[in-house]
Amino acid sequence: PRAKVLTRQDATEAVFKRRAPDFAIIHVASHGDYNPEAPLLSCLRLGAGEGEDGRLETQEIFDLDLDAYLVALSACNTALGKITKGDELMGLTRAFIFAGTPSIMGTFWSVNDESTREAMGRFYANLGKMDKFQAMQQAQLSMLQDRRFQHPYYWAGFQIIGDYQ
Repeated sequence: PRAKVLTRQDATEAVFKRRAPDFAIIHVASHGDYNPEAPLLSCLRLGAGEGEDGRLETQEIFDLDLDAYLVALSACNTALGKITKGDELMGLTRAFIFAGTPSIMGTFWSVNDESTREAMGRFYANLGKMDKFQAMQQAQLSMLQDRRFQHPYYWAGFQIIGDYQ
């Protein structure tokens, strides 16, 4: 009931940084860019404006103070990361955990828009009835039963990282 949906020109990096700390669930459906050579420059693509370039980079996410119990990143390659010298996986998911979010839903490859929309709808329908991991598992199982999306490409790339409950 408190959902705030921002699309197109309203979905800017500046608005995200300003408003994200106010929500228990943050869902970003945009383009994700993973940079394997410089994972701190990996980003979510949002709108530019108010002094922001529209690239919400990993290094900027580390500076956020979030209170969300889940960040869902339904964009391509958002769960990828690089193991650094300290044996830490550096990428978007690590940055959101550091910013205060115990659970991140991310993707391990480029995702299809139609199947992503379908999977996310099924996930959120399940989320009120079960924990995050079970909600994702049931969404994926239901996708497997859908003739349009039976191939694992359409559903297996989505993973819950961090606290599953």
